[in-house]
Formats: sequence, C-alpha cells, structure tokens
Amino acid sequence: MAKARAILAGLSILALAGCSGIDHVELDGVTNMPDDSRFSIQGGALHTGIATAFKPRVWTHNWHFGTDEQTDGIDVVSSNTDVVGVAHVTNDSRVVIFAVGPGQAVVSVTYDGENAQGMPVTVTDPPAQ
Repeated sequence: MAKARAILAGLSILALAGCSGIDHVELDGVTNMPDDSRFSIQGGALHTGIATAFKPRVWTHNWHFGTDEQTDGIDVVSSNTDVVGVAHVTNDSRVVIFAVGPGQAVVSVTYDGENAQGMPVTVTDPPAQ
C-alpha cells in the first residue's frame, strides 16, 4: 500500500510539473499603420509618433496536457518608456503601443507577472520629406 501511494504521489508531481506554464502568445488584430512601420509577435520597427493597437492573448498548459486561453492577469509593458509607451484601453482588453522617440525597447506580454513573450522594437525618426 505504501509503495502504491509513493508511485501515485510521484506520478502526480510529474503531471503537475510538466503541465504548467505558458504555452504561447498571440497578438490579435494588430492595427494598420499609415507608413512602413510594422509590429508583430516577432517584434517591430516603428517611426516616432506611430501607434498601433492589439489584443494580447495568452494560452497556458493545463493539467489535462492541453492548453487554456487566459482572460485575466494579462499585461503589456515596455522596457523603455522613453522609446515605446503602452496605454491600456478602458472597458476593453486591447492595448495601444506608441513610438515616443528613437531607440530600442522590448514590449513584453506578461501573464500573472511572468514574462510570456518579449518583442524587440526599434524606433527611428520618420524619413525627411
């Protein structure tokens, strides 16, 4: 009986250890930008003054060896707000990022404070017209 309990406990620990954590992140509905600026899950290149909006979506592993989409605890942050700012849309789960000034930043989607996806962004001044 003790051996059976030990095996069951070991299997439970393995199941829990292997089935938690972030599976993947998606950026839903990234809005178009009026110039050649771009932003995606891989990162982006924006010109100063350009903004884009999107809905961050996060999936985590569940204990059934599948995934669940999360709806709470998702945030978007910038590593350098002098380069890329972040604004949360009220009454919506969309986020707006905007290019403040030249430089580099990492825009990160987090889930319950854990980094789920980091996207490097380079901001440059728009070309002279």
